[in-house]
Amino acid sequence: MAQMTRYLALAASLLGNAVLPAGAGVAPQVPSDLQAPTSLCIALASVDRGQERTIVVSGVYRVGYEAAILYDPQQLRCDEDVQPLTWIEFAKDADTTVLDKILEKDDRAYVTFSGTLFGPPPLEPDTPKLPDKWSAGDRMRGTRYGHQNHYRTQLLVSRVVAAARVPAATPWSPPSSPADLAERELTFRSADFPIYPYSARLAGIEGEVEVEVTVKEGKVVATRVLAGDRALAVAAVANIETWTFSPDVNKTFVTRFVYTLERRFGPLKQQRIEVEMPTLVRITAPRNGW
Repeated sequence: MAQMTRYLALAASLLGNAVLPAGAGVAPQVPSDLQAPTSLCIALASVDRGQERTIVVSGVYRVGYEAAILYDPQQLRCDEDVQPLTWIEFAKDADTTVLDKILEKDDRAYVTFSGTLFGPPPLEPDTPKLPDKWSAGDRMRGTRYGHQNHYRTQLLVSRVVAAARVPAATPWSPPSSPADLAERELTFRSADFPIYPYSARLAGIEGEVEVEVTVKEGKVVATRVLAGDRALAVAAVANIETWTFSPDVNKTFVTRFVYTLERRFGPLKQQRIEVEMPTLVRITAPRNGW
């Protein structure tokens, strides 16, 4: 309900400040046949490959030599792992008069658009006669939108419901790829293979270890154990000290090692590693015999 209220308020604000053609009367009202604006992030996450959805959505429309995109300046990163913007095209009969007047002076505008949001187009069939990598490349062609096929979705605008100038302090764009996100700026380079310490496994010790890690110029320069059994923490720290990052990384963060023992049938002795580097390492090993 709060999300809906925010977008209704934004749409009302746009309508109240819309730039009208000369001689026009009062600002236009939202047509009764249109639904209330939805969250852009929710809409983007709702369309998968080969899907489409009719929506009304508000945000900042930005144009440039390589850009014709819509993003939400109040939600520059979507809660779900989805590209937080969409490529924009206009239907041939869409009236863009109000929007064009703003874009004559500015490269962006606050807008409310009504239209059809398209997810990524379906993949083409495999071509068995081609090598696997060539076939995969062919199948990917035409499965994204916009400049250099950079955008996951496309909104075909059928109606410009409202448009207004954008305050100067409004952010210019969201991250265009996951690598641009501040939370993912830790460009990981290398590490030794983590292991379940043998003595801890024999003793049946399991649990979680939390370590504060400080990185300077891509190298681990300090560690501080925040929680965890010492028998496990020593091994976690030893592994962390082998980590390297991109030379421009200077950051302090917390990482977590999860050590788990499990009963297994048969002679399987190998440990299983699951990682979300550099914030989580999960190590599962067999219990000590019978």
